[in-house]
Amino acid sequence: MRQFGLLALAIILAVKLMAQEEMFTLSPEEQKAYDRIMKIKKEFLRKFPGWFQSVEEVPIEDYQLDRKVGERKEDYQKRLERFKAFVKAQEEEAKRKREAAEKADASKKAEADRIRKEAEVKAAEEKAQAEAEAFRKSPMGIALELLNQKRYAEAYEAFYPLFLEDPQNERINFYLGFSAQGAQDYESAVGAFERVLIQKPDHLRARLELARSLFYMKAYEESEKHFLQVLDTPNLPEAVELNVRRFLAVIDDAKIRHHFNSAVMLGLQYDSNINNDVGSANYVISPDLLPGGLPGNEPTADVNHQEMASINHIYDFGKIGNYFMKNSGTIFSQNYLDNSDNNILFASVSSGIGAKKETYSYLLSAHYDRIDIGSENLLNVYGLVLQSQYPMGALANMSIDLKMDTKNYLDYDGYDSAYTELAVGYQSKIAETKQRWGIRGLYSMEAVAEDTIKHIDRDILGLSGTYQIDLSDKVTIKTLLEYKMFTYKNETLDQNLALNTRSDTQLRVVAGGVYRLRPDI
Repeated sequence: MRQFGLLALAIILAVKLMAQEEMFTLSPEEQKAYDRIMKIKKEFLRKFPGWFQSVEEVPIEDYQLDRKVGERKEDYQKRLERFKAFVKAQEEEAKRKREAAEKADASKKAEADRIRKEAEVKAAEEKAQAEAEAFRKSPMGIALELLNQKRYAEAYEAFYPLFLEDPQNERINFYLGFSAQGAQDYESAVGAFERVLIQKPDHLRARLELARSLFYMKAYEESEKHFLQVLDTPNLPEAVELNVRRFLAVIDDAKIRHHFNSAVMLGLQYDSNINNDVGSANYVISPDLLPGGLPGNEPTADVNHQEMASINHIYDFGKIGNYFMKNSGTIFSQNYLDNSDNNILFASVSSGIGAKKETYSYLLSAHYDRIDIGSENLLNVYGLVLQSQYPMGALANMSIDLKMDTKNYLDYDGYDSAYTELAVGYQSKIAETKQRWGIRGLYSMEAVAEDTIKHIDRDILGLSGTYQIDLSDKVTIKTLLEYKMFTYKNETLDQNLALNTRSDTQLRVVAGGVYRLRPDI
């Protein structure tokens, strides 16, 4: 406060000096001398009227008085200037000290604020770290950590109990769907994202991930619908729009272009009677020619290896009626280790057109099949097949197939026949797994041409069950259990020369694997 006291003193002195300058008067002696001069000027102006207009114009001066008064005034002015300079210096010094004090105070305040803020930040960081640590150890934190580590299956298992506790929580449902999508469980992902959109229809990310999951499930129409809704979002980020348009381009390509898939199967089979001989019992040909009959051969057992390769081509006409064309080719070989004369080579080609509707689908195709036994062409088959499927919920479908063939045996005159088959099947996927099972029943009739051998005429009843599991997108394990009963219409002589209607049964068990050269498109 000292500088402010000095400034106040300087201002008081300056005011006094200013007052003295304004009240500056002559001394008594100087005033007397000045009055005397003025009296003389007035008397001169009276005696000589007209010479001067005023007293001030009369040229009578006391130079000694003027010099003395001027010196005194000059000295006073110098002292006044010196004091003004002093006062100004004091003011500047006081201003400098005041500014320095203010700066020091501001620096102290800034330092105090910095220390306070650092303490607040440190306290906030410690609180955030404590909260983060507590959250990291919570069920939600553990689940999110698994998701961040891309351990999707484990993340799904961690989020699922949280979902059961709060099924309507959109955040939990979103993470649950994202985990399921990462684990390639697209059906579960679709359900989770749909629950998010029920709670919040404008959840852009959930709709985008729902569209992606449907795309991976090959539900292209539903996927396209949601992708288009994403594109309608105002101010959609450019990167998101570009990604969506890429998916839509793939969907469009899947609808209107050619697609191929192929498969390879390898198998091993044990056959206890490869030539279907009559066994050790006597077989009667003609009692007159060969009394006692002809003894049959003992059954011959062997092991064969099987190979199968197939390729399918589909051309989808798109939205115009949802029609498609399907062409396929298959080749199958069965080769015995010790009995090559019983080797089988089967080749088949087919071409057809079909349609896929919401409540059914069908395919009408023509085919050509060829069978070689050993190295000889045994049989050629020409026919038509009508295949139809009817969805029964999200996981199952029923199928009805009608097949009509003409069989042509090259080396067996009179064996040519017409074959008709009707089959009804049911297939279902086991929920939340990659397993399928099915059951299929069939009835078929085979009749030879007129005026030829009649003992081929027969009816066939069959029942089969299948089970398969996809080990990956390329490898599938399949099993088949099939039972057939053959009933022949015409009577034949048995070994006792009696006419009886022949009937046979067949039980077939097959297990094998399929390796796809590329996954289905």
